[in-house]
Amino acid sequence: QLSPRPRISPRLRLHQRACFGLGVAHPKMCLYLDMGSGKSVLALELLRYWFDVGKIRRALIFATSDKAYPTWERQFSEFDIDLPHASLDGSSADKWCALRELGDGVAVVHYPGAVAMVSRRVGAVGRGSFKWELDDNRVAELAEWAGALVLDESTRCGSHRSLTFKLMDALRPHAGVRYALSGRPHGRDPTMLWPQLKLIDDGETLGETLGLFRAAFFTECKIRWDPTGRAREYKFIGARSDDLSRLLQHRSITYSAEECVDLPRVITDVVRVALPEEAGLYYRRLVDRVIAAKGNLREMKHVFTRMRQVSSGFVGFVDDETGERAEVEFADNPKLDALLELIDEVPADRQFAVFYEFTRSGRGIVDELRRRGVDCVWLWSGTKDPRRDLGRFTGGGARGIVVNNRVGAYSIDGLQCANYLFVYES
Repeated sequence: QLSPRPRISPRLRLHQRACFGLGVAHPKMCLYLDMGSGKSVLALELLRYWFDVGKIRRALIFATSDKAYPTWERQFSEFDIDLPHASLDGSSADKWCALRELGDGVAVVHYPGAVAMVSRRVGAVGRGSFKWELDDNRVAELAEWAGALVLDESTRCGSHRSLTFKLMDALRPHAGVRYALSGRPHGRDPTMLWPQLKLIDDGETLGETLGLFRAAFFTECKIRWDPTGRAREYKFIGARSDDLSRLLQHRSITYSAEECVDLPRVITDVVRVALPEEAGLYYRRLVDRVIAAKGNLREMKHVFTRMRQVSSGFVGFVDDETGERAEVEFADNPKLDALLELIDEVPADRQFAVFYEFTRSGRGIVDELRRRGVDCVWLWSGTKDPRRDLGRFTGGGARGIVVNNRVGAYSIDGLQCANYLFVYES
């Protein structure tokens, strides 16, 4: 019954078509779809529909970081989304320039970059740290492109005190179309649901104020160690989980992978990231060495190993004087950043495995995951009790396992319990 008839791709699956219908019926909607189930293309199809019917001329897509840009750009081309678009990169001045050059169309910008575009420094809060606030004039200019808002991984707006939330809240009145995308909209604490829903439906679902939401679903108590007696902590009332789920259905829909009935058994995806300038310089030198090798297989194999290391954010070498091995780590490692962002999207009740080649990479992955509070085990030649660690993963005690290729390739059973597999180095 829609007129004009939507130009949606025939490749959209049943759950995506259901979400498309909901997104048209309710232009302010939270679409909580499991990782890998097609949130990005769904959002683009909805934007194209609203462009086609003349409801919007401009739209902003907010991504987690610039590492997500290639994914969005690939979705535009792969699904023939014929809308003018640009990814805003570089300095804030560069972003503003690219936005103005785009004019009408879809702009993709990451949350930190968007905040930097419209903020000004107002004072110092410590050594090397500064306080920032939104600049109303710049926010108003950005709002000219806010005919539609797509909040990818909307949990990034889950803190009501953050500048990210404040910026989205300032853009909200200008956007007649708003969609929040996430695989898991909250962790153990459902508090972060309120900011996400407020940005989408103006408080219809969970109340116009956080206080109202907390009064309905949390118990309030004083923090014992606070000398002022004013600080409070809030604990979710577990018995009200069903009530919260029912309320969320007002403007959100959730699909787990199991509910996406026509998804293939395995979905594969290649995530591309760009080499940073420093690593790119090393890489070009290695290309010259490959050419100079003139078919010397031993030399080419040696250089190829170095190329793989550079793409993973470091380069190893042997000290000519001492014979000791050493490694130089690049300041920027977009490959590791992209991996960590993807793991952040894995639902809390799912398990994942990461395969890698170089010990330096494995150690870096494990250190970062543990720093973020992700319970994982590391299976490599230095594992003291591999049977115990593997059992922790297969028994569900650990969410993730980081496995060296050589160790994981032989005589290990149980890794198939992982719902997601990341091949960091093949």
